[in-house]
Amino acid sequence: MATYPQDKPINYREVYFTHTTLRTINGNPTYADIQHIYKQVKANAASVPITLGGGQHGHLGLTTNATTYTRIASTPYVRPTAPAPLGPNNTGTAAQIAENRRTQNLAVASYHQASLIEKTILDQIQEALDDSVLMLLLHDDTRTIQIPY
Repeated sequence: MATYPQDKPINYREVYFTHTTLRTINGNPTYADIQHIYKQVKANAASVPITLGGGQHGHLGLTTNATTYTRIASTPYVRPTAPAPLGPNNTGTAAQIAENRRTQNLAVASYHQASLIEKTILDQIQEALDDSVLMLLLHDDTRTIQIPY
């Protein structure tokens, strides 16, 4: 699991990211500005080790579409999703139940890691760009970037 001994989440920005801060852009960004930030974001996502997508490209799959990613890696990157709870029907031998719990814990940890990396990248983007540029993506109450999936 990606945590410190005290069970605090890893600060991916400090521990892994190549660019702890992105280039700050005041006012409306140019295409070149956006491309520069995008390259920094991809480098940051790729710098976090993971076994998804073959493992050589970290979480680059969080920042690229599937078509682009398959040009880079032979194994697709599938973003971890929140697994369903085991529930009361988790039956079998003690060893089977323990294995189900272990698998569940790994799936939850993988989902949380991807979500935290994504949130950290979105926070970096929000810090780098003026609110006026991100206005349509900012949640009214939380003022955080909401990705329109």
